[in-house]
Amino acid sequence: MKNNNFDYPDSFFDAVISFGVLYYLNRKDILKAVSEIRRVLKDKGLALLVLRGEKDYRFGRGVEISKNTFRLSKIDKKYNASKENKMIIHFFSQREIKELFKDFRKVDIDKQIISYNNQEIQDYDYVVTLEK
Repeated sequence: MKNNNFDYPDSFFDAVISFGVLYYLNRKDILKAVSEIRRVLKDKGLALLVLRGEKDYRFGRGVEISKNTFRLSKIDKKYNASKENKMIIHFFSQREIKELFKDFRKVDIDKQIISYNNQEIQDYDYVVTLEK
């Protein structure tokens, strides 16, 4: 990346995949990334994104630094995600996803829920497929 832009010309890619990347960004950088994804995709190009949802067990475990964005600090060390303590994570809502990607021709939103420890906790992610 150069100056917060991808180092690729407009309409360069047939597809973009972002698995667990955007939710580690702040709101400003999320907006920039969405703009860049759209810019570098060819017409009718596809994007596949995995975005952390508000129903994820990490939501609210830490200090909220902006709406639905937390600096995590309260994840028990018995969970693998305790490595995310002190990290900033944004938790998306379906409404926000629809708004962020409203300039795409098609936006499909599915859920991926994985539970652990006999369903004590769950990862709650949105799997978003976009067509430019």
